[in-house]
Order: sequence, then structure tokens, then C-alpha cells
Amino acid sequence: MIYRLIEKQIESVSITIARKSPSVDVASAGGDSISFVVVATAAAAPATSNITLEASLDDTSFIAVGSAVTVAANGVFSVSTDRPTLRYYRVSYAIASGSYTSTLKVLVKGDKE
Repeated sequence: MIYRLIEKQIESVSITIARKSPSVDVASAGGDSISFVVVATAAAAPATSNITLEASLDDTSFIAVGSAVTVAANGVFSVSTDRPTLRYYRVSYAIASGSYTSTLKVLVKGDKE
């Protein structure tokens, strides 16, 4: 079996309030693993800011998968899972104050293009 690594930029947005990213259909990519990578720039004292991976069977009701990752300054942050068991995945952003710009990419390792 030949594995492919699919990389796609999902969005580039300013994070000033809690929000959800668009979801990705991992099953359609034949996903064996999925990673969301947040490149945080222009950070202005983000406080109690984190990203969490969420998953869903129906693209409507999502649950948190794994632990939250703190985004406290400019940098590269990621949330991921091996052997995804649900179909849809997204990133949930939480922030109490401050802001940063998030460029979100998704990487899916799978057997389909």
C-alpha cells in the first residue's frame, strides 16, 4: 500500500473569541492519522488560550479528543490523533483575553488522494 501525506491550509483568522474551525472529512482521505497545525503570529498577550482536537460521526455533535494545547505566544502548535475512529475532525479555539492570528493547516496520512 502506498501512503500519501495530504496537506491543506484550512483558514487564516484572528482569534479574539472562542470559535471552531471548519471540519475535515478524514474518512474520504483514507486517513490513518490526522494532525492540525496552528501557526500563531501577531500574538497580543493571549490569556487562557488553547486549542483542542474535536471529532464527530455526523459533522454536528463533536467531542474533545485528547488534551488541550496552550497557545501563549507566537509559535507552532499541533493537536493530532493516530488511527482516527470518527469521520470528522476540527479544532476548537478557546481564549479568555488578548488575541493572535492563526494559520491552520491539516495533515492527513492516508491511502487516498
